Amino acid sequence: MDRLIAGCALGAFLLALLVHLLTLCGVDISVQLPFVWLLKLGIFALFVPMLEAQTAHKGTNTVPGHPLAHCPLKAKAAIAAIVAYAFINFLVCEAQAPDGTLVQSDGRYTLQEPGKAVHELSSSEYRHLRVNELRSASGHWLVFYFLPFAFFLYRRHVAPAARQDTPS
Repeated sequence: MDRLIAGCALGAFLLALLVHLLTLCGVDISVQLPFVWLLKLGIFALFVPMLEAQTAHKGTNTVPGHPLAHCPLKAKAAIAAIVAYAFINFLVCEAQAPDGTLVQSDGRYTLQEPGKAVHELSSSEYRHLRVNELRSASGHWLVFYFLPFAFFLYRRHVAPAARQDTPS
């Protein structure tokens, strides 16, 4: 079962990576494929089982300890790099993000800020801000899909303890 979950996490990671790379090229894939935002829900389907598997090891044949203790060094390095990248990506995206909500209505693009007048945007400004939103989200998806991939791929099990029944 671990390999199946790891495979699903890897597939989702690769999809998130594709979405993220497209945003770096300025492409808003959510226009053509709005269901791409479902990737944020998929995190729960894979990240939560990882957390549950880690906390439910008592009384099972799973080796306890740090969730990534059994990952090889190259997987730990990849995790560290992805987390660092996601953090930097978040800071860059937040620096570019305006306060307010993007709204498209009647062929007009606006930024509605609380307590302020509506600011009209050009279509290219609107598209850039939408890409920025998706870039920020997909950067986080990379972390939340790669961690379960590594966890389930490298998680070790121990043989069940031999019964200590002795005849009386």
